[in-house]
Amino acid sequence: MRWLNALLNSFSSSKEPKTNAPKEEPHPFKNQEETLKRYDRYVNENGDPVGMCQSMTNVYAKLRLQGEDTGQYLGDDRKFLQASIDEENEELDAELQGDEDTIHHAFNKQQVPHEHVKMPVREFSKEKLETMLKDSEHFIISYPTNQTLNTHQSKPDTLPDKKISHAVYFGKLEKHLDDCVTFDANHGEQKAPCGELIRMFVEKVRNEASDGDIQIGMAKV
Repeated sequence: MRWLNALLNSFSSSKEPKTNAPKEEPHPFKNQEETLKRYDRYVNENGDPVGMCQSMTNVYAKLRLQGEDTGQYLGDDRKFLQASIDEENEELDAELQGDEDTIHHAFNKQQVPHEHVKMPVREFSKEKLETMLKDSEHFIISYPTNQTLNTHQSKPDTLPDKKISHAVYFGKLEKHLDDCVTFDANHGEQKAPCGELIRMFVEKVRNEASDGDIQIGMAKV
């Protein structure tokens, strides 16, 4: 689901706190639901939950590609949300210009060569991801979930509900170290030895995904 410019405008037009007011400590990012609720942005004008997994994943991927400290953003959920709003607006502009690959916008914006791989959910395995990690360090993975969005509330029996897609990041922390990292807008950042994290990541994706294809963007960096 897409967020609108109104969110960006409301953030940018917010008045600065008075100098004598106590400064609020930043809140670390844990998941998108908590952050969106904190800033009263969890539902749109139609009452549907707002989802920003794609833009948040692209922001995270861009930080990793640029070698930046992800903790500088994840340590302040307002800062991370603002960056994600900016990213989503860029993706919307790119779509209007005919870009059909905004799911991998971070790769495209950084002009990073990447390969697209599609496979059925049932074929996504620990062995497959381990093999792909030998040639690529950064992955943006999207898949259909079992969750649905009712986009026709006035006529609920005329059309099937729309499947909600989810996007996540997976990558290696360093080229020559056996440590990996994953980012999921619903669960935050997680770092662990690659073997352990790959197993947990594949299990999570297969549990969350519905029947269909997984789209994998692999950056050749």
